[in-house]
Amino acid sequence: MSPTPPPMPPPHVQVGVELEANTRLQDTTFTFGYQLSLPRANVVFRGLLDSNWSVGGVLEKKLPPLPVTLALGAFLNHWKNRFHCGFSLIVG
Repeated sequence: MSPTPPPMPPPHVQVGVELEANTRLQDTTFTFGYQLSLPRANVVFRGLLDSNWSVGGVLEKKLPPLPVTLALGAFLNHWKNRFHCGFSLIVG
C-alpha cells in the first residue's frame, strides 16, 4: 500500500488598507490592496484600488522546474486617463 501524498495548502487571501494624509498639501489618499495566493497553481495575484481613481493588478506565475517567475501587470488611472501594462521575468 503506497502512502498518500501530503495535502496541498489551500488558497490564501490577504487584505490591507492604507490612509495617507498630508496636512501641508491638504491631500488625503485611501488605498485598498489584496493578495490572493494559489499554491496548487504556483500563482500569486495582487491588486489595488485607491481614492485617486487608480486600479492595478499583478499576476505572478512560477515556472517550475526553472527558478523563474513570470509577472504580468496592468495599472489604470481613470482620473488622468492613463493605462500602463507590462511583463517581467524574475530569476531566482
